[in-house]
Amino acid sequence: MHFRETRRRAVQRPAGFVSLTLGRSACTGLNDDPCIRPFSSALSWSRNRGTVAHLLGFQLGRQSPTTLGLRATRLGRRAWRPSILGLSLSNGPVPTSLLIFITGGTRGLGWALAREFVERGHRVAVCGRNVTGIERARNELPSSSLFAQCCDVSDAVALESFASAACAHFEAEAMHLWINNAGSVAQRGRMIDLPPAALREVIETNLLGTMLGCRTAARCMIRSGDVHGHIFNVDGAGVFGNGTPYFAAYGATKRVMPQLMRSLNREFASLNVSVHTFSPGMILTDLLLRDSTAQMRRFFNLLAERPETVAAFLAPRLVRVAQTTPPLRGTYIRYKTLPAAFGNIAWNALWPGRRYRFFDRNGNPVKPT
Repeated sequence: MHFRETRRRAVQRPAGFVSLTLGRSACTGLNDDPCIRPFSSALSWSRNRGTVAHLLGFQLGRQSPTTLGLRATRLGRRAWRPSILGLSLSNGPVPTSLLIFITGGTRGLGWALAREFVERGHRVAVCGRNVTGIERARNELPSSSLFAQCCDVSDAVALESFASAACAHFEAEAMHLWINNAGSVAQRGRMIDLPPAALREVIETNLLGTMLGCRTAARCMIRSGDVHGHIFNVDGAGVFGNGTPYFAAYGATKRVMPQLMRSLNREFASLNVSVHTFSPGMILTDLLLRDSTAQMRRFFNLLAERPETVAAFLAPRLVRVAQTTPPLRGTYIRYKTLPAAFGNIAWNALWPGRRYRFFDRNGNPVKPT
């Protein structure tokens, strides 16, 4: 099938078009990231969408026609040229300074993303439940670039108040980017041993909080008029349906994220709102380290990364999605693909200088040099 015919059919029937997720070791960017041309023809093989794709670290779906604008068609060696992918960074009004909202943005990955966005010249609004974290955020970054407010993401009224207060603070009418980053693990243990309150916290924060965040952001974006808004949800362990023993509730809440993205994009098809997902991988945060054993912490040396490292990778790609015209829908950004993760494990295990880069043999933190 010729490319022109494929592209015409993709426009007419986007729901039947195959989307492609590529991670850090593949073609995650638009112009400047490494490409994997040998896979260009193989990516059009969509009949065995499940096993083969997941073994290669790809996530294939039928609901979103694009993932960072990459289309899984038989394009040959020309597949990775931005002009062929139909992407443009100049058609229509493209904001250079975005207004970005981050839930759970006072610590961990959320705070690292907030700092990265501010350094890149964007305005950021963060919320969290910890008063100390809110005060630290206000003290570390100027009020002209950052707004911080206490907020429980499971409270719809609190989320609406946070969004309204941030827009008033920046004297802005348009919300460009909303990131549902707030998450909770509660505690590690068998479900039969966990108190109901722990299960409720995980579900209300990770699932209800994400849904209410999407609802709040979409309502604000629709009111803004012509500006197209983008919502990013965050996946995690369990997203592929794999078991997450002792963290069953957490894995169950992350399993729904791709489905939620596809459902909302169909609901918002005629609106100026797009929903996306990103996968940050394993990050050294309080969420990961809570109730971890020494054996688990030694494994973190092989695969985990610091929040600042992941934020530096994600921030420009999230901005690029928001600035791309025509607007993208259903983008899935991965920090690492499955092959890249296995490569990192092997590299860090074999290289003496990286085997204990975060924790020593006993699982104790190593002071950064």
